Parts: sequence; structure tokens; C-alpha cells
Amino acid sequence: MTTGYAVADPTLLKNLKPGDFVEFDADRAKGHYAVTTIRKVR
Repeated sequence: MTTGYAVADPTLLKNLKPGDFVEFDADRAKGHYAVTTIRKVR
């Protein structure tokens, strides 16, 4: 599944590439969700 979310800190993405499987946490602020932590799985 592919879904787009904003990222609270763009440096969270520096070690990821398209196609990586990830788990993440997101917080809701001002009616929008933003990824706050992200990690590769597999």
C-alpha cells in the first residue's frame, strides 16, 4: 500500500529509498498527520 504523509523532520528520510518497507509513527496536529518516527523493516 502506498500512502502520502507529511514528515515532521525531513532528515528521517535520509536512509530510505523508494520500495523500502517501513513502520512509522505519526502525530496529528492542526488536522493533518505528520510522520514523527520511521524505521526500515525486513
